[in-house]
Amino acid sequence: MEQALGQSRLEVLEKPQRICRRLSINEENLVNLLEVLVEKVKQGMLAARNDLVKGNLPGAVSQLNALKGACANLGAIALQAKLGKAEEALQRSDYLPPNWPELASSDAPANTVFASHVQYLFGLLDQIEEENKRLVDSIPQPSGQLATAE
Repeated sequence: MEQALGQSRLEVLEKPQRICRRLSINEENLVNLLEVLVEKVKQGMLAARNDLVKGNLPGAVSQLNALKGACANLGAIALQAKLGKAEEALQRSDYLPPNWPELASSDAPANTVFASHVQYLFGLLDQIEEENKRLVDSIPQPSGQLATAE
């Protein structure tokens, strides 16, 4: 955590100096924005899970899409990829009936497909939360000496 952003070996981020140039900010501002992003992802994941539990797939997709865009803007490419994968899976889930939470918890053999799919969707959300934790752990303290090498 003591390393400078420019010297970071973050594979979770696009090159930090490139992000800073693109956004016309310094590394301290980038760190602050990444910290805000991490909190927004936590809040957004809670909202997406709530939407999913309520059967509101468009709401969950909207949450993931907004977070994906924020990640793209700040260069959080690994998190952006996980969000994109989950968003696509949810978009393909439009065949789920509104009462799917009840169906998924039923023991009827025909409902095991719903249970399996729902488990898969929640697993994708778990992966996003893990990637968000990885981003948190990877945010270095700004050094004030952003490296210029690409």
